[in-house]
Amino acid sequence: TQLSDSIFSLVNGQGSFIAEEQYLRKIKVIEEQLYVLSRSKLKKLNSTGLELLSESSFLYKANDVIKEESNFWIADGGSALILVDELNNYRQFKPEGPESDFVFSLSVSENNLFVSPGGISIIWNNNNTYKGFYWFDSYSWNNLNYNQLGETDIRDITTILQGPSQSLFLATWNDGIIQLKKEQNGYEYDKSHNFFTTNGQIQSLSPEPSSSSYGRYRIQGVLFDNNGDLWATNSLVEKGLTRMDPQGQWQSYKIKSYNTLNDHLGDLIIDDYNQKWFYVAKGGGLLVYNDNNTPELENDDNDIHLTTTAGQGGLPSNSIYSLAKDLEGQIWIGTDKGLSLIHI
Repeated sequence: TQLSDSIFSLVNGQGSFIAEEQYLRKIKVIEEQLYVLSRSKLKKLNSTGLELLSESSFLYKANDVIKEESNFWIADGGSALILVDELNNYRQFKPEGPESDFVFSLSVSENNLFVSPGGISIIWNNNNTYKGFYWFDSYSWNNLNYNQLGETDIRDITTILQGPSQSLFLATWNDGIIQLKKEQNGYEYDKSHNFFTTNGQIQSLSPEPSSSSYGRYRIQGVLFDNNGDLWATNSLVEKGLTRMDPQGQWQSYKIKSYNTLNDHLGDLIIDDYNQKWFYVAKGGGLLVYNDNNTPELENDDNDIHLTTTAGQGGLPSNSIYSLAKDLEGQIWIGTDKGLSLIHI
């Protein structure tokens, strides 16, 4: 089906048909001349109708145009800024930066800034953002596309963490944890960490193969502790905390003070004593897990659920949106009723 738009003039309250143009994007008057932008085309109106001035895929999402002597400058949603000269030559001006204005999270390493363009919706569902991720290496911006991150198209990256040997760990809101290895010209897919590759230690949303949630995951927080173990929060499962040791072996942990089976888990931080702090979404308060520096032994582990209740945290609110550890090792908690500081 071809879509067409009509252009009319209105003079002294009387409307009259001027021209018809498929996929019309903008009309603009410059120096008493009417110009028309449509998909991939720039035209002007003359006495016989619309005259084609330029046509190019550079102009597929053209949004605006200005004229400078015999040249046209065109703003395009995909190509950035395009100069069309009097000989109909094209020159593209694309500022340094990510190709998308979607930003869900930022993280940094020694020399890189990592940008995840999409992760979790406001109601903690999938955003269905298929944009891979971006990074800035102090010189230029780079991108690894969603179809370069494994055997399936990876969506909704929540957190990006740099590990040993400059490897990257991508937490996702659907596909587990994706591990990348550093190559000379960027990053390359290495392996996936999920229910099937961890002997079930990263639990799936559903254990039933017949379920549509089988083989899907809700992972946001990922962080290395002082011993080099990788920890991750995994939502809507019985064992909401999971760990990979430096040898690549996984183990998962059930929180005793709170049932994580029906709730989403947010950011993860680890304090100077190797305690794991993470919040429960939608007003669930804060959880702290202490493995007593023997994470391989669960029988000596302890955890606590902190809330607004006096003697059980005394938080200003159970609705928590962010966590941070400062340079002195203290824990800052951002809630919908302000900040809270816990001295440890």
